[in-house]
Amino acid sequence: MFELSHGYESVGIAELTGTRVPSFHSLLFATLRSFAASPLPGVEAAIVGGAAALPRFCDDATVPQQLDDAPAARTYSLTVAAARDLNPRMRRVTLAGESLSDFAPWPGQDVVLHLTDSGGAGVRRRYTVRHLDAALRRFELDFVMHGHGPGARWAEQATPGEPIDVFGPRGKVVMADAGWQLFAGDESALPAIAEMIEALPAGVAATALVEVRDATDEQAIEAVADLDLRWLHRGQTPPGAADLLDRAVEAISLPASDRHVYLFGESRTVRRLRDIAGARGVGMSEISAKGYWNLGRGRA
Repeated sequence: MFELSHGYESVGIAELTGTRVPSFHSLLFATLRSFAASPLPGVEAAIVGGAAALPRFCDDATVPQQLDDAPAARTYSLTVAAARDLNPRMRRVTLAGESLSDFAPWPGQDVVLHLTDSGGAGVRRRYTVRHLDAALRRFELDFVMHGHGPGARWAEQATPGEPIDVFGPRGKVVMADAGWQLFAGDESALPAIAEMIEALPAGVAATALVEVRDATDEQAIEAVADLDLRWLHRGQTPPGAADLLDRAVEAISLPASDRHVYLFGESRTVRRLRDIAGARGVGMSEISAKGYWNLGRGRA
C-alpha cells in the first residue's frame, strides 16, 4: 500500500538557543556503539514472497540492539495537535498525549493507526514515528498523499483536537553499528530513512538514495552524520515502475567492510535491490530490507 509512509517538528532547545543539540536517538546510538567490542547477534530482514519477513538473527554481525530489548508496544489514546502539507504529495500530522511519557521507539519504528475505510469497516495502517519530543509528548507522522485510501483520507481531514488511537511502537529493523551506511527507497520510505539518518552520530558516513517524482518532493534531513543525499526524480513514471534505484545501487561505491545497507519501499523493488547488493558482495547480515507496499495492489 503506497500511502503507507514510515516519516515532526517541534520547538526544542536547539530552536530556542540556536545551538544544535544531539537528539535522544543520536545519544543512544553513540552510547551503544561504545559496546561494539562485545559481539551481539545481527539482524537481517529478508523480503520473502512479496512481503517483509520477520528479521532473523545472524551470528556474524554486530548491532546496537537486540530484538528481545525492543520497546513494549501498547495502545495510546492521542489527539491531533496540528496538520499541514509538506509538499504537494506529503502531509504531516502531529499527534500528542500525556500517555506518551513512556513512549520510546527505536529510530525507524512505526505505529499502527486504527482507522475506517470508505465502507465504515475498521482498518489498520502503519506509519513511521518522526521526531518524538518526549518533553512535549508529541510526535509526527508523514503521509504520502497518493490514492484515496483510509490513511491518506484521514490525514487530509485531520483537524486539531481530533482523537486517534495508535498502537506501537512496531518494527523489527534495527540500526546497525557500521561506519558507512546506505539507505535506499522511494518516498514511502523517506520518513524512516530521514528518522534513522538523523539518529546517526557524527563520524558515521551515510548515503541516501531517495526516489521521488520531482524536486517538490525533496525534504531536508538534519543530520550530524556525514550525509551524501541523492534525489532520484522519476518524473511521470508511476511509483514502483522506475529503475532509478536499481541503477543507483548498482553504481554506488561500496567500502569493503564496516558497512550496512537499508532497502525500503515497494516490495518487488526492494527484492531487486537486495539481489543487486548481494551480487556486489554485500552479505545478508549487512542488509536490512523491508517492503512497505506492493505495486498492483490497492493503496489503501
